[in-house]
Amino acid sequence: MKNTNRSPFIYPVYIVQVLNQLMEDSVKNRNGILSKRADIVEILYNQSNNFPITEQVYQMMWVWIIKMLNAGHYDWIKQYWNIANQYCTFKLEYSNKKDEKNKFLEFHIMVGVLLFYKKSYNLLQHIFNFTNTLPAKYPLIPSTFSQIFYIYEELSEKNKRMYLLNYHMSMVFEGAGEENKIEGLLVNYLALLMIRLYDVNDYNITYSNPLDTPATGNTIEENDNKIELANILIERIKRITDDQLKECGLSTMKNQRVVVDLLKQYIAQCSQKNNDLKQNSDISKDKQELIKASLIDSVKEYKPQLPQSSKQEVEENDKEFTASQSVKLDEYLILNSHSAISSNLGEALINALNSQVQQFYCYQFSLNSALKNYTIPYRDFSRAMKRLSISPKYVLLAMGIPTHFFDEVEGFIRENNAIHYNKSDVYEIPSNNETSILIMKKEDIPCYKFRKLTDTTLTEIESTRYLFSNVDSLTKEEPILTVKQGFSIHMPQKLRYIRLQVAYHLESDEMLIQKVEPITNNII
Repeated sequence: MKNTNRSPFIYPVYIVQVLNQLMEDSVKNRNGILSKRADIVEILYNQSNNFPITEQVYQMMWVWIIKMLNAGHYDWIKQYWNIANQYCTFKLEYSNKKDEKNKFLEFHIMVGVLLFYKKSYNLLQHIFNFTNTLPAKYPLIPSTFSQIFYIYEELSEKNKRMYLLNYHMSMVFEGAGEENKIEGLLVNYLALLMIRLYDVNDYNITYSNPLDTPATGNTIEENDNKIELANILIERIKRITDDQLKECGLSTMKNQRVVVDLLKQYIAQCSQKNNDLKQNSDISKDKQELIKASLIDSVKEYKPQLPQSSKQEVEENDKEFTASQSVKLDEYLILNSHSAISSNLGEALINALNSQVQQFYCYQFSLNSALKNYTIPYRDFSRAMKRLSISPKYVLLAMGIPTHFFDEVEGFIRENNAIHYNKSDVYEIPSNNETSILIMKKEDIPCYKFRKLTDTTLTEIESTRYLFSNVDSLTKEEPILTVKQGFSIHMPQKLRYIRLQVAYHLESDEMLIQKVEPITNNII
């Protein structure tokens, strides 16, 4: 059956049950025909159809391989490898489905890991030497230094739970740290493959020099990682015994020492590349652009928590303020010799600017005293608010009030990400200095607006909110990033408001409640 759209084929539950039962019978019956022949595998690894192999099939195969191996059905394992090798050679090798090929190779690398863990050295010798082509090829056995090292790098970056979920090996490994143990077995197997390189040191097998070292990294972090992995491989290679190598049909200690020297040579190459990178490093234009884009995106996305003026022109009673923030960038964030980037640098700097504006805004209320100050126990706050008789012509500034307050105090309503009290708008304003509700007329509320800077050497990088920065002119010698933003606060002729301070530490007090007068009595 052909599959023209290559959608995965999932076997029905009853089919899976039948296949599993056949395999169970084969495991128990040593003399049964299916205990020596892998006919079911040929059905699932069918070269004539166009279905990709699914996780469902891989999971079944993994369980069957473990059970057959534990039952000592080694002929079945050999038959399986023969079929898998043919499938890879004639079905996948010339396919352009890279993900399918990589998954198939990964699975069979883990089969090799399983055999090494189970000390099935004769089976390892079989798969190390099995080929159905001339000249010999081993598509399921990584056979070059570069390929082995690339696989180690790739699998070491994957989520470690992958080894736990897909390649469970033993009841012994159940529990905490199982994924680390399985990853350790993978490294042991790759170390064995490194030694095997000297037995397949033939250009005709790989159409390359199997002993060529991989390319060094383009950044210091990449090379540091390669050095770390190479040192781990050296340590694991030294653990492999002469007897293990003999039973696997591999050359012994001489090759072991030579491959260690080869890895040390590669470590030296990576170290030298790092020295070159450090000496020739410079500002990364790509990183500059990423930082600038992060700043622009963050300033555009920031939703001000302060009342904002609809007028951009300068007005009487405007108080000007410039928010400025500078940070010295670590070299790994800006130099081209490092791979690291900062994912939240722009957001952090824009938050710092807006925090300064909020502080400046709140400071205006310190300079202008309230007409009335009430200290209200938290438990009595709803009653106090009712006594004020607040109408929609007023607005409330919630200074330093925690979010849960509005869900707990009667009268406050959340609608479409906004808060209202008796149809009056409520602005949540962060403050470290007080926990109060300020109440004033709408026309008296101080409002902020963006202001274009004219007295700065920085470059404008965002024109709607007037963000200025030196991000384009950073140098290796002066990696100090500065951002500035101009604001003004439009103040009323006279700031008239009343303050209700939330007192969490006070018990209910009727006398404090009775002091609260209707807002109209306060002449605002």
